[in-house]
Amino acid sequence: MTPLDCCRQFLKAWEASSPAAISSLFADIGVFTNPLQPKPLIGPRQIYEAVSAGLAKIENVTIRVSNEWEQGAKACVEGEFLSRRRDNGGRFDFPFMLMLEMQDGKITRLSEYFDTARLR
Repeated sequence: MTPLDCCRQFLKAWEASSPAAISSLFADIGVFTNPLQPKPLIGPRQIYEAVSAGLAKIENVTIRVSNEWEQGAKACVEGEFLSRRRDNGGRFDFPFMLMLEMQDGKITRLSEYFDTARLR
C-alpha cells in the first residue's frame, strides 16, 4: 500500500465511523497528532480509544479531498471534514491538512492540522 492509498483508507474509515479500521493502520509505535487532543496518541490502542470517543460525538461524516500528493514514504492531503454533532445537531465542519509517514506498510506518524477556534 502506498502512503496515498493509506491516507485514502484512513479517511474512508472516518466516514465509516470505524475506530478499529483507523487504529489498525498504525504501527505499534505510530504517532497520531490532532489539535483536539491534549497530547500525541501513540500506538493503535491509544488511537482507538481517542477516536472512539471523538466519533461518539459526531455523525454523518463526509470528507471532501481537494488536493493530495505523495513523495516516497510520505503523503499529504488537504480537504474538508464535514459532520454533524450528536448532542445538538449542529455542524462540525472544518478545512484540514494531514501529513502521513509510513514504514513497513503501517503509519508511523500522522499529523492533522486545522483551526480549532470554532470547534471548541
